[in-house]
Amino acid sequence: MRLAIALVLVSSLTTAQSSVHVVDSNSGPGHDFAQIHEAVAAALDGDTILVRAGGYEPFAVDGKSLAITREQGVDVRVVGGSVAVRNLTPGQRVVLRGLRSVAAAEEGLVVEDCEGTVWLEECRWTGASGKPAYSGARLLEAEQAVFVHGVCQGGIGTGSLGDFAGARGGSGIHAVNSNVYAWETGFEGRRGGAGGVLGGSGGSGLYAETEAGTTIFVAGSRLIGRDGGMADGDYDIWCRCTICGAPGDGGDGITIEGPKTTNVVVRDNTYQHGQGGPTQAIFDCTDGEDGEDIGTKNPNTPVIEYAPGLPRFSSSSPAREGEPLDLRSSGDPGDLVALLLASQPNAAWTDPLLGTLGLLPPVSLLVLGEVPGDGVLETSFPAPALPSQLESAVLFAQPVHLGLDAGVELSTPSALFLLDGAF
Repeated sequence: MRLAIALVLVSSLTTAQSSVHVVDSNSGPGHDFAQIHEAVAAALDGDTILVRAGGYEPFAVDGKSLAITREQGVDVRVVGGSVAVRNLTPGQRVVLRGLRSVAAAEEGLVVEDCEGTVWLEECRWTGASGKPAYSGARLLEAEQAVFVHGVCQGGIGTGSLGDFAGARGGSGIHAVNSNVYAWETGFEGRRGGAGGVLGGSGGSGLYAETEAGTTIFVAGSRLIGRDGGMADGDYDIWCRCTICGAPGDGGDGITIEGPKTTNVVVRDNTYQHGQGGPTQAIFDCTDGEDGEDIGTKNPNTPVIEYAPGLPRFSSSSPAREGEPLDLRSSGDPGDLVALLLASQPNAAWTDPLLGTLGLLPPVSLLVLGEVPGDGVLETSFPAPALPSQLESAVLFAQPVHLGLDAGVELSTPSALFLLDGAF
């Protein structure tokens, strides 16, 4: 069995050379660089950057395929600025696993003008609070932005009744003309600020401004909109009338601004919308409008919602040759689980399989087994030896569940980092 697993994994690898660059802010033994941005500058297309525990300066990946992962189980913080991915061409991909932004000056993550895939797994992106407040992640013209097992949280909008207007709360993610594919991720907007005349709107969990042909796919995730900001209300003795401010509206779990040809596909999510802000007055003033679970500015935008019961998957990573590679699949008892493996990602919504396929052929198949009565199938096997020309490899894995009713469903994907034993 172990030999068969190793053969399937190795057959899924590309033959291109891939080097590993070790980053350690504490300059520990065997490190190559003290900062991630130094390793990014030195790395060649297709290389892997392995980051040890510590705090790191902001960095940007521009027009280069890279895989960047934390060492398993450690805390890697990007402090004081954004992580940016820009200008990927078709076929290029950037994979970030296990990073979190801290005290960002603006967005925690920025993705711009990327025709290739940007894959974010086990990452936490937090936007800055203030006036303005920023989204946790901002996407502009991103062809394939994939979020797995992460968190995107906006910043708090600030303001007071002494200000004319309060700041809008930051959304968890703000996507403009971008395709978003998300599994088991938390998207959280934050509250709007107070204002003497205008209260700031609450941030949405996911705010998408899209043109025709884009896809928003969200499964197994939490989408939280927050409350709008307060506004003032006064009685004017000159006009002998009440002058009401305009409180901010509550944020939606998902907000879609775009034409009806946008694909909005959701499954097995939990939603929380924000409340409209109040007016600080005893007078008869109107509160802001409450948000919605899914708010579409164009009433003709279709929202496709699958039945609950999403199969779920997670993996340990990175794993060195011979070290355990742990996989965890959950689903209905009796499901037969097979793992699809490929060396390139390609998110594409596939309606017959109730989900999104995240892999680009050629695809290898590995049968993991049957989901037991408790609904959780745990599998562990040693990571295989890599071909001699490879110091590292990234495999994209996604289970397929064959149910007792002969139905076929796609589960959560994951990026598996395999490393040479020397690292």
